[in-house]
Amino acid sequence: MKNLVLIGMPGSGKSSLGRLLADRLGMKFADTDQMIEAAEGKTISEIFAQKGEECFRDLESYWIAEAAGAENTIIATGGGAILREENRRTLRENGVVFFIDRPPELILKSADLSDRPLLAEDWERIYRLYDQRIGLYLACADCRVLNVGTPEQAAERIYSFYKEGGEPK
Repeated sequence: MKNLVLIGMPGSGKSSLGRLLADRLGMKFADTDQMIEAAEGKTISEIFAQKGEECFRDLESYWIAEAAGAENTIIATGGGAILREENRRTLRENGVVFFIDRPPELILKSADLSDRPLLAEDWERIYRLYDQRIGLYLACADCRVLNVGTPEQAAERIYSFYKEGGEPK
């Protein structure tokens, strides 16, 4: 099976949905942020604070390429993974890409953003990031999945599209 890639804003539900889908589809699961943290022995916030965003983005590109090189894998990416063209290309070439679109107001209500380096100090920044990134998410995705209900409901929409070979976008 082709890889299934989840992109979207921090707190949009990519990791939770990825785990649900991996179980349901019998696929492996890879979370690129968790891969980075395991390899570095530091949290994403610590990497940002100690090495800066550019170093983190370099690590992210490396681990995206590693995850994308696998087969039969659900890949959950970090919210900024789509900022680099090389990442967008790698993800599209190696999987079916789903944009998990959760409105910023719902992310603020439901997600713990305290460990998100770009949002920890200014949660309202999520609106600006969403506006800046929405075009990249849409351009990269084969399918947009609005995540406004339960994780199970969003996972079912992805599962149906993926299993039935639905039309992109």
